[in-house]
Amino acid sequence: MDQRADEKLEEFTEKLMQDFSNETPSIDFTTKVMSNVTALYDLRVTTYEPLISKKIWILLGVFIFSVFAYLIYNNKRVENSWLSSYDIKPIQDLNVFNLPEFEISSVGMLAIMGFTFFMSIQIFLLKNHFAKRLA
Repeated sequence: MDQRADEKLEEFTEKLMQDFSNETPSIDFTTKVMSNVTALYDLRVTTYEPLISKKIWILLGVFIFSVFAYLIYNNKRVENSWLSSYDIKPIQDLNVFNLPEFEISSVGMLAIMGFTFFMSIQIFLLKNHFAKRLA
């Protein structure tokens, strides 16, 4: 009985398959598919964006320039400048490089050194990350 059921099932599937015609794709099927693939690929392409924008660079430059301008053109002068250890008379006579004295605590110095160290590590890691991503 099991063999008879299999034969009937086979006859039934053959009748169904005869009713369906073979479908063929249109002539420009490949070009349509490939145009969609290239359109999707174009969307995934990453563009270069700098880590620090131009606006931040300008603000950073203005800040550094203003700090140096304040230090150079401040009215208070210090007798012992950092150039006094060298015997450079023409430069010492200019009185432009007499910067005010300021001290940084040991904790502040350690914080600056730590920040610099970890920032350099971060730049190195980010450079490798983006190099692998864009490759």
